[in-house]
Amino acid sequence: MKMHTLFVAILFVSTLTPSLAQEKEPTPHIEVTGTARLDIMPDEIFVSITLREREEGKKKISVEQQEMELKSGLKGIGIELDNLSLSDSESDYVKIRFRKKEVITTKQYTLKLSTAEEVSKTFEKLDELNILDAFISKTERSDIVELRKQLRIDAIKAAKDKADYLLNSIGEETGHALEVRENNPDFGYRFNSYANNIQSYAVYEDSDAEESLPEIGFEKIRLEASIYVKFEIKQ
Repeated sequence: MKMHTLFVAILFVSTLTPSLAQEKEPTPHIEVTGTARLDIMPDEIFVSITLREREEGKKKISVEQQEMELKSGLKGIGIELDNLSLSDSESDYVKIRFRKKEVITTKQYTLKLSTAEEVSKTFEKLDELNILDAFISKTERSDIVELRKQLRIDAIKAAKDKADYLLNSIGEETGHALEVRENNPDFGYRFNSYANNIQSYAVYEDSDAEESLPEIGFEKIRLEASIYVKFEIKQ
């Protein structure tokens, strides 16, 4: 009987202990968010080029001939041919509407450039070669991964700095970080990678060859990072 009473007493104490722990006062803390932004110029510009058979007078200009002229022209303006790749390994065949029995061969290429100056020279050469189907498809940044890492570091440092000056203003000190969370990690970077964010031009078949080509410029790529941190307030 005594043993039964002792067991009940121990059980009562053990169930009471967690309740007392839950009633413990929370650690004094401060919650802040640090942000960092960076605007950078793209260093990878991708130009889509399509070659298709065409006629000049009674002479048919083949895709193969245009390809040779394209490579020679790019080499002549200092563009490495290693940056020119075939977008589709096989040729596409497109019927001409008013000549249903004939087909024309087309080839699509992607050319990777580094600067707006290279882009300008390339489009001038394409216009000179009468290659009328080309446009800038996207822009990228080659070191984007490292830049994102550094931006996150800058954001969390900004959070620490904010906590320091806020607490110092009331005579308190920042303690250890209790919680760290990146805000919107999948959407914290606005990456202008498409042609509608590029102040440039495309060459079309109805272009006026006598018109001067406009100057090419690119919007900067904006990277953003936001880090939430809960800091302990030192006692």
